[in-house]
Amino acid sequence: KALRAFSDTSKRWEALVELYVFIRDVSFTPAENLKLKHRYASCNMHRKALNLLSNRLEDERRDNADGRKFVIRMVDYLSRLNDENLVYEFSRPIFNVDCNLALRVFTSTKRTVQLDPRRVLAHLKSCSAGLHEDTLVISYLECMIETNEKSLDVEFHNELVHQYVDVTEKYYNVSSKTEVPIDRETSGRRKSLRTRLMNFLSSENARYDAKQMLEEFPPTRLLEERALLLRRLGLHDRALHIYVHKLKSLKMVV
Repeated sequence: KALRAFSDTSKRWEALVELYVFIRDVSFTPAENLKLKHRYASCNMHRKALNLLSNRLEDERRDNADGRKFVIRMVDYLSRLNDENLVYEFSRPIFNVDCNLALRVFTSTKRTVQLDPRRVLAHLKSCSAGLHEDTLVISYLECMIETNEKSLDVEFHNELVHQYVDVTEKYYNVSSKTEVPIDRETSGRRKSLRTRLMNFLSSENARYDAKQMLEEFPPTRLLEERALLLRRLGLHDRALHIYVHKLKSLKMVV
């Protein structure tokens, strides 16, 4: 009843927007929800509402609380927002709390306008640079390719291969000189990444440039993956050479 008492003026609706941010658990009728969403857009109050949530999140963290409920609200808000600049600006603090939740902002299907994947990619690389979350970009690209496999440019398929290779290389011991097939990997992390890479390389829906990827592959690492690229290019004799002489695996030849 109190909500319905607000008059239809800009300042009244600004107050209502602020109130709405903090009482999300209150049940509104579908008509009231729709009216609020329209007012959000017409009053251009997104920045103010996001600032309120962001400030509450910072307050929670200063008090040594995880602020998860405000993170979830910010993720929900940003996942529906079409203003790219605001999405990039206000998503940054979310990465410091929960990278998986932050990623949902960029894989959301709730927007009416798709975010530019090139800008998203640059943003994710920037946000993950100071974090110990090295598969953030990989997870984004996997999701985008799965849901937009025919419309997404080849460059994103190539980028996913690059990301797999770059991250996997981090988990190699510099002093290790022996390359092994994936099923004999001793590192769980490395095995997981190599398996994901192999699955993508062998996928019929993957549209990466095999010749370009082969030229950029590490010369002495990921030999099983290199052999798969050679097979894709029809260079079967070179692939067989890797299986027999490098990996010493007759099982792969059959």
